[in-house]
Amino acid sequence: MNLLLIGYRGSGKTTVGKILATRLAMGFRDSDEEIVRRAGMDIASIFAQHSEAKFRDLESEVLADLLKHDNQIISLGGGVVVRPQNRVAIQTAKNTKTFFLNCDPHILHQRIAADKKTAAHRPALTSFAGAIAEVEHLLQQRLPWYREVMDFEIDGSQLAPEQIASRIIELCQPSDRADKRA
Repeated sequence: MNLLLIGYRGSGKTTVGKILATRLAMGFRDSDEEIVRRAGMDIASIFAQHSEAKFRDLESEVLADLLKHDNQIISLGGGVVVRPQNRVAIQTAKNTKTFFLNCDPHILHQRIAADKKTAAHRPALTSFAGAIAEVEHLLQQRLPWYREVMDFEIDGSQLAPEQIASRIIELCQPSDRADKRA
């Protein structure tokens, strides 16, 4: 089985993914790290030197490749859901559960601002240039797509990464629960 983690930048996908991989003795893959590895440059440079479209092409390619493997925790980039083909790939992936790590936009903005690597390696995605308005705008735009492909939604606004990982493990256990929001 693969566990996919989706959500906006700063939602904790990579941190939670590494915790899950350790606890569940599974492999861990981060799609953004794989894109950077393949391109030989950081994401901001891909955007600047090539275009967002080129980045999205790489993102789709990496997603397809990662979904070919099994027994992995996969942290997907926040914008992977923008392309319909990626949403279809996520929804039709066999033996996979997808967890949407949702978070309050103000908390996301605080986390992003506190991460020094983000400013250096991640591009602004709108004319709001990384301001809270950008987070609110893009999160609002992507929210229906995250929910379209998810199996479960976890609000991580007030939870530590270890708590989110524990909740995911709990949700992976067989149960009669129909509630997708945890």
